[in-house]
Amino acid sequence: DGQPVYGYNLFTVNDILSRATDGVITDYIDIADSGAILMVSSVWNCNFDHSVEDCQPEFRFKRVGGQSNVISSGFNFHSVSYDVTNTYRLLKKLHGLRIMFVTEGTGKKFNLAALSVTMGAGLAYLGLAKFITDLVLDYFYHKYSEFRYENIDDADDDGMDTNYHEMI
Repeated sequence: DGQPVYGYNLFTVNDILSRATDGVITDYIDIADSGAILMVSSVWNCNFDHSVEDCQPEFRFKRVGGQSNVISSGFNFHSVSYDVTNTYRLLKKLHGLRIMFVTEGTGKKFNLAALSVTMGAGLAYLGLAKFITDLVLDYFYHKYSEFRYENIDDADDDGMDTNYHEMI
């Protein structure tokens, strides 16, 4: 019906934090001083030959920021404001939560028409490749015409192989 469903396409910030940190951080207050960068991936791998209801996403949560032993851990940015006279400048370092959403996946459905067109095009490319090869060899390799006719063997009616030149 298109409405958000809790745990399917509706999450609280604390749920995302808990899943991204494997339960180490369960409340936003724990990261309020340093901030955090989180990545939420929804992976859709669907086979549309089956029911559309079978196509359910898999959600993955990961904390990207927050490494130790770095100068600035978590997510932060600077904001500058000036007084009315432009004499003084106030620099604020703000912390927050940045959530990046990534959607990936595949959708598959078998189509006989598309398969036959692809196979036909592949066979046509093989024929075209032989034609272009013959053309290039005829142009650059002058003895190619002799070589081509000497290596073509045909079977006559009694099943014995005969050389192409002998048939002419």
